[in-house]
Amino acid sequence: MTRSIYIAFLSLIFLSCDPEKPVPVSDFDEKQLVVEGFFTDDTIQQELNVSLVNNIGDSTLVPVENFNLKLSTISQQYPFDLIGGTKAVSQTAFAGQEYGIYELQFCYEGVCYKKDLEMPVKPIINSFEVTATQFDSTNVGNQENLDVNLTVAKSQYVRYELFRMNTAGLDTAWELMQQPFYWVTEVVQGSYDYRLNERHLEHHKFTDLEGVMIKVYSLSDETGEYLQRLQSFVQAEFTGSQYQNPPYFYPGNVHGIVYGTSVDSAIFYF
Repeated sequence: MTRSIYIAFLSLIFLSCDPEKPVPVSDFDEKQLVVEGFFTDDTIQQELNVSLVNNIGDSTLVPVENFNLKLSTISQQYPFDLIGGTKAVSQTAFAGQEYGIYELQFCYEGVCYKKDLEMPVKPIINSFEVTATQFDSTNVGNQENLDVNLTVAKSQYVRYELFRMNTAGLDTAWELMQQPFYWVTEVVQGSYDYRLNERHLEHHKFTDLEGVMIKVYSLSDETGEYLQRLQSFVQAEFTGSQYQNPPYFYPGNVHGIVYGTSVDSAIFYF
């Protein structure tokens, strides 16, 4: 799994109606800390992103010094090493356990922060179907649909990413279709159909594609509710003032979000 930056505090995740432009949020007198990323139920060395920023829309990674981080459960501790000043990598491989509570603790220049994180349950994709626009003889097109059937063992939230199939080269490649990070869907315990049209229609068109891949990320209630607050801030509350900050996930003036997640994926070929 590609480990990359997933939150808009550094780059292109805070997207406005124009999916190519970051939303400028605030300028700071001093550089502020960003800690972001996720850990999964895969047994791997987990990796998070760390940086300093002057501006939330700034994509420049400024290395951090005097920083340490660990994740802990009641019985285990997972310390992370700071690599190159911009990545925190767990010293040992571990997998996040469903329903587990993980205490995130990080310290920067002698100031420490703590946050409890709940590991959500894995989403199971039972079916995935994309309906692209087709035009009849009168040039009237049908509604595009994006349908997924999910099974989850408890009610929670999910977010998803879409990838378009690219066969231009010798090997099939999947290109991420950019969309706001804060798009989340509340899912109910059991197996249900979810139509995601209300979110994707402004950003994605599926006509002339050979295939679409979806990745579904499980989110705890706290993570999903935070991303909903973030969406509300970007779409309804932000006025353009440089003095407005997005809601904080951590206690204190630290930006970003770290969360536990499980991932499932499926491919639809036209």
